Amino acid sequence: MQARLLLGLTLSALLAVQEKAAPELKEFSSKEGGFTVLLPGTPQEHISKTGGAEGKDIVNHVFTVKHGSATYTVAYLIDPILAKGKPEDSKKWLESASKAAEATLKGKLLSEKPITLETHPGVEFQLEIPGSGIYRSRAYIVNDRLYQVTVLGPKELAQGKEADRILDSFKLMK
Repeated sequence: MQARLLLGLTLSALLAVQEKAAPELKEFSSKEGGFTVLLPGTPQEHISKTGGAEGKDIVNHVFTVKHGSATYTVAYLIDPILAKGKPEDSKKWLESASKAAEATLKGKLLSEKPITLETHPGVEFQLEIPGSGIYRSRAYIVNDRLYQVTVLGPKELAQGKEADRILDSFKLMK
């Protein structure tokens, strides 16, 4: 009887800890970026510029939230060349997103599959990052923009329901 009571109390305590560990997701929107997404907190924005084709700077906007051992990122860049591309160009650019992340993070590609956002081409890929866990990302090309939504954290988190909910919540503003 006491063992059952102890087990019940232990399970209740574990469930309470799990409930507290799962952050409340709040909608974040960027009018300039033209998107909304659910995130576990208010992101910090970082802006950087890189040289693009035709002498024009490409401005990268990166929104980041750190929560516990996880990092959540939504990023976009505007590049007029993306809008001029053919479907095969979009596929090449999306593949380069996973290859660049793999090289930069010194990760191992676990999976990669084509996806869409409304009618726009995209890719979902997962990398195993030594010492950091799983980098799970979705990238989309929408006209002249490249969007990327990422969850980085322990395998259980990055491949779990919370990550699904965050990645699935990314929407374009009308």
